[in-house]
Amino acid sequence: EPSGVGTEFWRFGLVAGLIALMGTCAFLAVAPARRTPISLEEAGGQAPLSLCASLRATFRLHSFRVYAAIMFLSQCYMSHLLTNISLYLVYVVGIDVAQVGFLMGAMMLPVIATRVLSLPLYLWLLQRAHPASVYSVLRAIEAGLVVLFFLLLKAEGNAEGGPQMSKLTATAAAAGAVLGVAQSPNDIISHMLMGWAIDEDGVERRGLRREGMFYACNGVCQHLSEVVVALILASYGWAGFDPKQCPSEQPASAVTAIELSFLVFGPVVLALLTLLGFAYPIRGERLARLKAQVAVLNEDRSRRITERNVSRPASTRGTASTRTLAEVVFRSR
Repeated sequence: EPSGVGTEFWRFGLVAGLIALMGTCAFLAVAPARRTPISLEEAGGQAPLSLCASLRATFRLHSFRVYAAIMFLSQCYMSHLLTNISLYLVYVVGIDVAQVGFLMGAMMLPVIATRVLSLPLYLWLLQRAHPASVYSVLRAIEAGLVVLFFLLLKAEGNAEGGPQMSKLTATAAAAGAVLGVAQSPNDIISHMLMGWAIDEDGVERRGLRREGMFYACNGVCQHLSEVVVALILASYGWAGFDPKQCPSEQPASAVTAIELSFLVFGPVVLALLTLLGFAYPIRGERLARLKAQVAVLNEDRSRRITERNVSRPASTRGTASTRTLAEVVFRSR
């Protein structure tokens, strides 16, 4: 057994356990997040849900479970990519540690540029196609290109004569540009999918919305994705990886483990994200019906707010300081 295998495995495993423990602290946000600015009178006098009942009601929604799974796997993929890509460059591609920063910069700059430049295209596209379908297609394309670019980096790093930084830089920049285009609409799509899940829950509860609860539960799922990254590091240690040793002294099993985490784990996660995107249930007639129901609720709430303002004394009517938070939120939409 290579020296330090057991030590590194348990060290990274302990980190995974600590991250899991810290991730559950997101539940501390649940209690205050359950509060809503909409009065219970406006929701038909429903009694507020208890903490456990609110958790069950949130995860009972199939649309939210699909969304939370998408966010969890997406965070697993991106955290692993950003955290461990330097290991791939050093131990698999074979570049010098001092060159990692330059190569990462050559990759990140195109990511930022293409994310911004491709936004108008996606704003146009998302008005004509369901965001979950767009997300799935992008993840399927990304799954194939990720493998291609990592194999190209490895081939150029192991070419005769050693790694040539000019070719590696060009490949890294191309990979960054593709990643930026593929990842550009993710934030927009994320808020759209979450918003529809929250709308559906609000319609079911006659206008009593629970945005805070949804975001608190989603936060727990996303934080726990860091456990997966720590477990990947633990698998490196189990394979014999020792960070105290030089790259040339690492066992072949450790290098193989690092390589497979990028060539297999990443594409598998992206394939699962593709399937989950197509599985998102709020689409078609269901989405059209939801939008109509939300419009009715908003119109009814607007009528009640107008009636309430009319009944107030003229000296306090319509001033921002005397409006309820519900009125301010509604009128800002």
